[in-house]
Amino acid sequence: MPNMTLDHVSLMVRSLEPSSKFYTEVLGLVPIHNGTEKRNIRWFGIADITSLHITEGDFGDTRLKKQTHFALCVDDFDGFVAELKAKGRSHWSTRRIPPDLPCRS
Repeated sequence: MPNMTLDHVSLMVRSLEPSSKFYTEVLGLVPIHNGTEKRNIRWFGIADITSLHITEGDFGDTRLKKQTHFALCVDDFDGFVAELKAKGRSHWSTRRIPPDLPCRS
């Protein structure tokens, strides 16, 4: 098997501008060149190895559940939560994570 890395995650959004603002202003993602050059799609860099693509579109009969998600990792979770609070944002915490799992949400 060849070595693999995750190239990108693509999400459909209802409204491109507010979603773009969230990813740049709240999460600090950096807009990168959109290779499709389509007006309803934006690309954002995540670290040096992957990207997030968001596409404005009609959800139609799409059903979203908690199991449908992606996760980001930060090196200072408490600092990140403090930044969210300073920006007037809240976060939701999952208390059922096993204590030995190297992750917090």
